[in-house]
Amino acid sequence: MVPVDGRPANCADDSQLEPNDTYMTAFQTPVATQKMMLTFAGLSICPAGDKDNYAVTITTLGQNLEMLVESDPGGADLQGSILNSGGTSINNASPMTGTMIRRAYVANLPVGTYYAQVYGPVSGLQTNNYKLTLNVTGP
Repeated sequence: MVPVDGRPANCADDSQLEPNDTYMTAFQTPVATQKMMLTFAGLSICPAGDKDNYAVTITTLGQNLEMLVESDPGGADLQGSILNSGGTSINNASPMTGTMIRRAYVANLPVGTYYAQVYGPVSGLQTNNYKLTLNVTGP
């Protein structure tokens, strides 16, 4: 049995960002506070049931938040969602045609902390490695 957030041989080692399994333990990114865009690579949803959460603190009224989740070929089509400060989804990521990328976008946000959450599908293959891009634009 693989321990929670253990790393089987086919899973990328993202242990430096753990624990980030809930929005309350999210990895605090420098997006919006220090830089407007950042890509994280070498991440994994592993074992099945794992969720990864990343905090973005919007600093200016009316900024927009975009997340792009790029799953590795051959693994699960990972899912994503942007959550509000209370951990409720405000936009689920949709697939981009012809790619292994899912995108979520929320415009005109109030100042506050939001979360990008990545997780596996509810059935079938549920694990995979991925890249996550967080982008803040405007106003």
